[in-house]
Amino acid sequence: MRSIQGRELPLAFRSARKAATCRTVMLCAAADPSFIHRIAGVVDRIKDVVRDLVCENAPEDYQLAFRLYGIDGVRPLDVDGVPPSPHEVFILGECLAPNPERAMQVMRTTKQYLLHLGFEGRMSTAGNLAFPFTPPEVDLGPAYRFNIYHIMEVDYISSLFPLRHEKIGSINQVNAVA
Repeated sequence: MRSIQGRELPLAFRSARKAATCRTVMLCAAADPSFIHRIAGVVDRIKDVVRDLVCENAPEDYQLAFRLYGIDGVRPLDVDGVPPSPHEVFILGECLAPNPERAMQVMRTTKQYLLHLGFEGRMSTAGNLAFPFTPPEVDLGPAYRFNIYHIMEVDYISSLFPLRHEKIGSINQVNAVA
């Protein structure tokens, strides 16, 4: 493998494909210390409540997930054994469902119950969340997922992607060889 200044240069291939699902997200935030302290249990309860409401006796045909930025949006909750104590958290709720209508139905139900869910230490029944805009549910259309992630070691990357240099009049132009 070729290297520059002691660094190897691998070639990375990444690709995504359209999944057979649609994505709807909900954007909101919370600043209540009691809510934040109990957020892991709250989102688990919300998943159960929403499933019972939107599925009734039918099988669950969607996936509901939460990312809690300020707590575990970019790293797992409780990495070093000490839970973080933020002043506020941003909550990204995500629903993947067979069609946009179903994803939106699940997310709207999620919003209502997350907004007004009771929990120990709750100080207000007016709502647990703040919304940056309304409606907070956003249809993102088809969902995509990674289907290729491959690192390839090559000796000369230029042999895989040849270029042809052409001079037309006084203009130099570089074209990829097809």
